[in-house]
Amino acid sequence: MLVEFYQCHKLRIDIFFIVLIAVVGRVFYCGGKLREIVGDVIIGPLLVALLAERMPSISLAALGLDVSVSHYELAFIVGIVGVHGVKEAAFYILKTRFGIDVRARRFDKQQEKHGV
Repeated sequence: MLVEFYQCHKLRIDIFFIVLIAVVGRVFYCGGKLREIVGDVIIGPLLVALLAERMPSISLAALGLDVSVSHYELAFIVGIVGVHGVKEAAFYILKTRFGIDVRARRFDKQQEKHGV
């Protein structure tokens, strides 16, 4: 029964475990707060499992490159980068495209909260 399940979902399971091993390795190599570590270990592989079927494949032919990236590869990249990498990319896009500095707003709210 488990062998049949693995054969049916081999690629997804392999990607899930590769990302899990990479995230755990990054935790031991880079360190960090316990909250960040647990978040990366849980959410990284979960992102891969959820996004692998829902992300579109991308072709970079418009940029002059003859490269096609499948949806499994994109989900793998998101899983390896982790939650903090996705958050940093989102903050960068918000700041460069729309002029919204999320970090500055968070800092201002913390200052107001502490009465400084």
